[in-house]
Amino acid sequence: MNIVRACQTAGVLHTDQPELMAVSIWGQVHGIVSLALEGQVSHMVLDHHTVQDVVSFAMEQMILS
Repeated sequence: MNIVRACQTAGVLHTDQPELMAVSIWGQVHGIVSLALEGQVSHMVLDHHTVQDVVSFAMEQMILS
């Protein structure tokens, strides 16, 4: 959570509720990796993107522009 707070202070992440932000980030990354390991990510996605691309895309949704 300290990393989330540091990113919020630096203006990288939204400043609301760091505890919820940390759980949300962990949940998204864990979920994507779990799906990939279980072969549950569609080949339509993996034909064009890596799992790292999918994780990066998810993270970019939380980053302030």
